[in-house]
Amino acid sequence: MPEKPETIPGEAEIEAVTKVVSGILTDLRTELGFGLNTDVELIKDGELVRGLGRVGDVIEGTHRGVARIRFRATFFPDRHLFFIDSVFPRDERAPAFSGFRVRGTVHIATTGPAEAKYSAWAVKRNDREWAKWL
Repeated sequence: MPEKPETIPGEAEIEAVTKVVSGILTDLRTELGFGLNTDVELIKDGELVRGLGRVGDVIEGTHRGVARIRFRATFFPDRHLFFIDSVFPRDERAPAFSGFRVRGTVHIATTGPAEAKYSAWAVKRNDREWAKWL
């Protein structure tokens, strides 16, 4: 069965998934021992749709990377799959750290904000290439 095409969901879903990036950066700051921030980009079919701003710590000594968010439609109109891939340059404080990847779903709630849940995330080590959809 062919995969559903990449799509751009509504602003509520995009905002919910951007909050996932923020949470991952907070967890990584604890693990790595220094602050991280990332410029978040919305991507469709390998092309930049628009920048979504910077997420994470804004303090001196913060390590800065780029995170790309991609979405796919599902058979349910109120639900999208998302995939986040990030790339960070080498930093002597954690030379092997090169980013993170996250997969999950975002659901439009009938009341309240959209809800994003990740099903898996992993730290990238010595891998500074952009991934295809996983």
